[in-house]
Amino acid sequence: GGSGSGDVELIRNSINDVTKNQEFVHRETPIRWLRTLDKLNEDATRSWYTLTEVRNMSKKCGISSVSEVSKMLSLFHKLGVIVHLTNTAALENTITTNPQWLIDSLSKVIRSANLHGFNMEDLDVAGLRNEAEDLLNDALASRDLLEYLWQDKHKQVDFLIDLMRETLLISDWNFGNSRHREGLNVMYLVPSMLEEVKADKVDKPGMNGWNMKVDFSESWLPIGVFQRLICSCITLCENMNRRETEERVPELSKSSAKIWSGSEGFIYIEQNPEKDYIEIIFENDDVVSKSFVGVMSMLNYLNERLMNNGLKWTTHLRTGSHPGNVCQFVPYEVARKKKMYPWFTSGGEGTTSVVQNMDLDNFLA
Repeated sequence: GGSGSGDVELIRNSINDVTKNQEFVHRETPIRWLRTLDKLNEDATRSWYTLTEVRNMSKKCGISSVSEVSKMLSLFHKLGVIVHLTNTAALENTITTNPQWLIDSLSKVIRSANLHGFNMEDLDVAGLRNEAEDLLNDALASRDLLEYLWQDKHKQVDFLIDLMRETLLISDWNFGNSRHREGLNVMYLVPSMLEEVKADKVDKPGMNGWNMKVDFSESWLPIGVFQRLICSCITLCENMNRRETEERVPELSKSSAKIWSGSEGFIYIEQNPEKDYIEIIFENDDVVSKSFVGVMSMLNYLNERLMNNGLKWTTHLRTGSHPGNVCQFVPYEVARKKKMYPWFTSGGEGTTSVVQNMDLDNFLA
């Protein structure tokens, strides 16, 4: 109808107005860079190239400087015409020219058991039936299973694992896994699969704990934020657990999780998608401040690195945690101004920069 076409025109004009103000539109791009890009897209059968291949290709197009190649790849990545991440050696060494190849690869792991189940006969032959059942029943994938699923991409297994780590689609799973420590069976948690296999909620703690609510209702809570937060917390808490003689396996479901951080107690996380908020409970008074800083750093990481700063939220902190106390939630800004215990303490504030640096720089290494 007429009104529909008018809406489309309005959207088109809005996009054009925004695009005109983008920095890259007014930036001059060397012809030799564009020639290299043409070369990268010349062979339709190729989905990725090694960094060495791209450097050699660039040299033939007139680019002799390694630093110029890096600048060119960085620009093309920002424009979305290639995918090139640099946080690990495997990521840096692979330049993806066909994003569909990445999607197809990841969908071999993150899949619906009902719509895209495994061929168990083939898995029996490969000796991987148990590993496939671990993925479908417990959201745990072994390195052996990933190599099998990506057997046509055998040269890129390390790249794909690092890519999933970097985007918080998997996290290393060392809990209760002695074979892992012997280097025999590396395991990964795939939290997006919890939606398929873990319907029941984890038991929520009672009054003994300190609650915070991260409220996304002014915008929205995108699918995947909660799952990525689980990945972040497991990585952080697993590092703490290494110092303990006994470790506790996290309890996980599609909408809640309880993760122990050694002697420092547990972190409980629950999402309420209907009301667009995530609730987090810390058990131990002594480490609430430090754990709170860690969680906020994780959220900022998600927003900056994966959501292009598109997430908007408000944070509310509980004023009392134990039976008999008057409990209410106050805005983060109010709690900070009043230095409200236990969220803001001298010990916790002193660890802020340490936790932020760990999270943003070394967290996924």
